[in-house]
Amino acid sequence: MFEAILHSNLINFIIMISLLVLIFKKFKLGTLIDNMAERTRQKIEESKKNAKNALEEYKKVKDSEKNVEESREKILKDAKETASALEKNIEHETSVAALELEDSFHTLAENYHATAKKQTLEQVYGTCVVLAKEHIIQNLDDETHKHLINKGIDELDKMEGTCL
Repeated sequence: MFEAILHSNLINFIIMISLLVLIFKKFKLGTLIDNMAERTRQKIEESKKNAKNALEEYKKVKDSEKNVEESREKILKDAKETASALEKNIEHETSVAALELEDSFHTLAENYHATAKKQTLEQVYGTCVVLAKEHIIQNLDDETHKHLINKGIDELDKMEGTCL
């Protein structure tokens, strides 16, 4: 009996691993993570471009204006605001992506739980039926068998008598 349970648990484990691999491939979680990383890279590139543009603007202002200190402070302020806005945007996108991943994992976990529960119930039911059959076969002797057959025949006779 323990060997049957061990085999069924081993089969369940293999099925679980197969389902997880299938689900991972089906929902393309690797692609989702890669897309999130690519969006982050793009935002960093945008930030670099904006910083480069701010530096170029700083050089132009330095050359063209007499009041260099005011221009420098203005450019630094604009750069800080741009960096702050980009930082907030990246944080927002990262938190949204994290929530999406969390929802996907919760859904996967719920689906796996339901599947595992169903498979376990089917295996337990099958094992119980086999064990009950073996128990009945072992405990049913000829005398008990004859008694049950005669009782069934008597019941049939009673039913025929009431139908007539």
